[in-house]
Amino acid sequence: MDLKMKLSKALLLLLFSSNLFSAEIDESVKIKVKHPITKTQEETMYQSGIKSISYIGNLNYYIVGDKDSVDAYLKDSNILSYKLDISDEKLDSDLFKTGNGIEEFSMSDNIKITLLLFETMDKDEITEYLQKASINATVSSVNEELRSATIYIIRDDLKRLSKLSKIEYIQKRFSIGSKNAKTRDYEGVNKVSKEFSLKGEGMSVAVVDGGMVRANHVEFQNGSNKRVYDIGDYDFADHATHVAGIIGAKGVKKKAKGMAPNSTIYSFSFYDGAFADMSVDIYNKYDILFSNHSYGYNEKSKLGTYDAEAVKEDRAIYQNPYMNIFIAAGNDGLDSSYPSYGKIKGPANAKNVLTIGALNLNASGKANFSSNGPVKDGRIKPELCARGEGIYSTFSQNNSDYMWMNGTSMATPAATGMSLLLAQAYKSVSGGYDIRHDILTSVLIQSAKDVSREGPDYDTGYGMIDIKGAVDLVETINSNSPKVYINKVSYNKSVDFPFELKNSGEFKATISWVDPASSPSSSVSLVNDLDLELVSSNGKVYYPYTLNPKNPTQLAKQDRANHVDNIEQIYVKNLPSGSYRLRVKGSVVVNSSQDFALASNISLTKKSNILTLQPSKLRNFAKVIQLSIR
Repeated sequence: MDLKMKLSKALLLLLFSSNLFSAEIDESVKIKVKHPITKTQEETMYQSGIKSISYIGNLNYYIVGDKDSVDAYLKDSNILSYKLDISDEKLDSDLFKTGNGIEEFSMSDNIKITLLLFETMDKDEITEYLQKASINATVSSVNEELRSATIYIIRDDLKRLSKLSKIEYIQKRFSIGSKNAKTRDYEGVNKVSKEFSLKGEGMSVAVVDGGMVRANHVEFQNGSNKRVYDIGDYDFADHATHVAGIIGAKGVKKKAKGMAPNSTIYSFSFYDGAFADMSVDIYNKYDILFSNHSYGYNEKSKLGTYDAEAVKEDRAIYQNPYMNIFIAAGNDGLDSSYPSYGKIKGPANAKNVLTIGALNLNASGKANFSSNGPVKDGRIKPELCARGEGIYSTFSQNNSDYMWMNGTSMATPAATGMSLLLAQAYKSVSGGYDIRHDILTSVLIQSAKDVSREGPDYDTGYGMIDIKGAVDLVETINSNSPKVYINKVSYNKSVDFPFELKNSGEFKATISWVDPASSPSSSVSLVNDLDLELVSSNGKVYYPYTLNPKNPTQLAKQDRANHVDNIEQIYVKNLPSGSYRLRVKGSVVVNSSQDFALASNISLTKKSNILTLQPSKLRNFAKVIQLSIR
């Protein structure tokens, strides 16, 4: 290289550095601490110039601030170690892969990516930020609430993008597709419909799918009142119509009757937005708290991975804890190119969604096509299952069309529809409150029927939804023997539920909490680590279930604390009579406190504190916007 070329290259590098510097007066650093950063410490850090503090698990944080403020903070005695350049942790490995369903590429390709951001920015602010860094990108969409954006960028610019302090994570956008491959009787729907008159009245649900539900189908008619609304201008879709029928077909044909036949269904297309982006949009615009997502990544990628889309799901529900998102586990169980375990992709690995697997025709075990867990950090997925083989439901070829279908796509709306019934029952006993996600989860898990190996497993989670058992639990809330509770716990504190067991017998308790989002770069996605334990008067400790991801077929054990799941369950087949304390410990809580919900098979107090909850902002959406859409 001659002297002239060397000087030209040096000049270009100098220009790039000056441009990058003009956009970047801040830096992002990873720290590991001895103890979680307290609220008071956070406030002090913000006052001293730190602009962003993000916990990512294992007592690791990302912090962003100007160089002087960061340098000063790195001398804090709570810091064990730090890493100054974290750009390598921001780049998802699939950005530079070829093969395995991911297309060949050149570095000059213009690709579509998802950005996670350390701070809230709007579209204009992101565009200006990238322009100042001399990064040529087109900002397609922004979700300020989820601190995320979708952009088009030259692949060769990705490493420069990762150097920017406000960028938390960069991931390729994957294509998505629908998940195809006597449910009411198996899951107890007919019993609760008859005993408690639960049919979904007043409940609304969003079906997000690859097209519109055929709203004029005979199964969706209710005189002059519409029950299905298509929010979009896409063609009718067989898959979407089948899914909607499983939730809410009224039963013109008895074998096609849905779980919640009097519910109101709103149909959205994932071409307008998918996963958390769509769920948040639906919630913010229409106040719909339940959404069904029977679709997922087409590519063989993000298997068992807590990816950027999973992070967005967790952010969405943590910020809106009355949202309930149901996602299909996927149908890759028979694909020999996949591993035996850990087949669930991306968004379905979020902590705060309910991922639904499919059971076989007689609901005796996992359907052979149903994808299984675990998540790479060992978390249990799917959480729950419903029958997904031989499902008869509405189809979209004409207004009286039906079809038999298989898939986790069919199991998921069954779970969604049954949960609408549970939410309806909860409203009735709680004075009109909407059900919070952690309460819904703890009740469904507590009441589920084990259908596979004893205890939870990576094939069927905690088992098949038993909606009759779930409603029975909720019905105790307003009684003198409640079995469902809420509370909160702080770091290094505990909440005890003392009780006296007069006669020996079965004991079972489940806790669930809506956990803050972690980072795709972290090896453990759990942020707030609560630990459930049962302590006898003589000091014996009973632990919750744990599974071994290195030996996924091994039976669940109860010999240690669970440090990976945000759902924990203790089960004792024959607990001796005596005095006990059911304890919830805040082993790691990085914010001031963590709310949790608890369900038990015995009453632990004389009055449930659930009735102290304030109702959410939900109004009767069907009556409010009926005239504004077609």
